[in-house]
Amino acid sequence: MRVVVVGAGQVGHTVVKSLAEAHECRVTDSDRTRLDALSHAYDVPTAHGSGTRRETLLDAGVAGADLVLSCTSRDEVHFGFTRRELEQAVHPDAVLPVRVSGRVVGTPVLRSVLLFVLLYLLALALGTLGLALDAGADAGGTRAFTALGAAAACLGNVGPAFGELGPFGSHAPLGQASKVLLTALMLLGRIEIVPLAVLLRRGYWRA
Repeated sequence: MRVVVVGAGQVGHTVVKSLAEAHECRVTDSDRTRLDALSHAYDVPTAHGSGTRRETLLDAGVAGADLVLSCTSRDEVHFGFTRRELEQAVHPDAVLPVRVSGRVVGTPVLRSVLLFVLLYLLALALGTLGLALDAGADAGGTRAFTALGAAAACLGNVGPAFGELGPFGSHAPLGQASKVLLTALMLLGRIEIVPLAVLLRRGYWRA
């Protein structure tokens, strides 16, 4: 299986270490030192550049990849925060700073990452619920799964969904409300959730 790993930090390093022996891995990161270390340790091809740039992802081989894994600093912060909270549940008095690439991540950053994750999941849940309700009361499990896939695809801007909205399907049969909801999810995912949520607050316009 061809796997492209975006991010060569601690999480990316662990992923490549686990997959490199059995799968064809390629790694991209903006830090050349990290890439050189991974390439030397596991003999994997690398692409230097930001994972948000189309050119870098194409150089990394996403066009022919079977799986693309995002292991960027935001994901590392999220995983590190989760691990710390689980460890502190067992050792309440322990001091366990979250580190990314050897640097301690401050509390404001942890809060912003957690806020983003919670808002993302909330938008996904509300989008899925809205699509399922618009599909009709007689919709079965398949329609609910299709609604989840459509909401996730539009919110993440990742391409086609599943089932009738998959690569060989069409959004044409959807109702007007569903199309408006999917458009809103695409804008939310493209603009970023937190800035748009701030713009929608009444207090922002009063300031």
